[in-house]
Amino acid sequence: MDTQGIQWATTAEQREAQLLAIVAGLRSQVQELQVQQQQQQQRRTTRRQVLPQPDSFTGRAKEWDTWSMAMTAKLRIDGDAIGSPEAQFYFVYSSLASRVQSLVLPFVRQAQRNEDWKPLALLEHLQRIYDDPNKAKKAGQRLIELRQGTMGIGTYLPQFEKVLFEAGADAWPDNAKITTLVSGLNRDSRQRINGQLSLPADYNGFVRMLQTLGNYFGTTGSSHSNGNKNAMEWEPVKAAKARVAPAVSREQRQAWRDKGKCVRCGSAKHWVKDCDVTALEAELLLYRLQEAGNWYRYMLADQWIREQWRNLFI
Repeated sequence: MDTQGIQWATTAEQREAQLLAIVAGLRSQVQELQVQQQQQQQRRTTRRQVLPQPDSFTGRAKEWDTWSMAMTAKLRIDGDAIGSPEAQFYFVYSSLASRVQSLVLPFVRQAQRNEDWKPLALLEHLQRIYDDPNKAKKAGQRLIELRQGTMGIGTYLPQFEKVLFEAGADAWPDNAKITTLVSGLNRDSRQRINGQLSLPADYNGFVRMLQTLGNYFGTTGSSHSNGNKNAMEWEPVKAAKARVAPAVSREQRQAWRDKGKCVRCGSAKHWVKDCDVTALEAELLLYRLQEAGNWYRYMLADQWIREQWRNLFI
């Protein structure tokens, strides 16, 4: 309470009464502040925790990054709900496996003697023990050596993105990231990229284009991964036992027509409407073209598909 602007009375009795009124006002303010403090303390103690309990850290170095991130987030979001700094300190300690607890026990005992409860300091102590200072360098080497092999695009891209960030290469120029990404793709994926009429120059657009190709052609990483060199990984059905119409030229089909033979398989025993041979390649092509929309330009760029496209209308 500010008493500088008070007009003090002339007599001692009146000034005493004024002082008593001021003291009573100050006591009332103190009581209000105490009530507010109790209410805030009660809200902190009754606040519900938002994040789940992190798993116990077992001391495996490869789990350190994931566990430390989860624990840091837990303290940041639910620290007030956990309690005082001392409670948060023991919360971190109780989230360690017994073998790890024994390693940091001297640090914990020192905190007890000094009553210096700093949960983040305990995390920093653990980081000195389990964090790999060369992990970015190692990730950079893995990024260079990473190869798609027989993985599908949908499997390879998340692994590439993970190693890219671990190596700190997410800040690279887009052309450098694209070059590194393409260098790890298998031959089939690179051939599909080469078949595009235009390629995105930005990394995000390039990744979206790869994801579209992966979804469009299927999830298999390589068309040779199943041992069949003629297998097409974008085929939506299994046709190993199906009788498939041969891929023949327009002239051959016209010759069959002139001789009254089936223009699908060349048999003289039936017409094409009664042919039991599945025109699988043509049907798959039509199915894919109907789904593809604007992708028809890419598909028509392939010699085999152009041939099948012509055969559809014979």
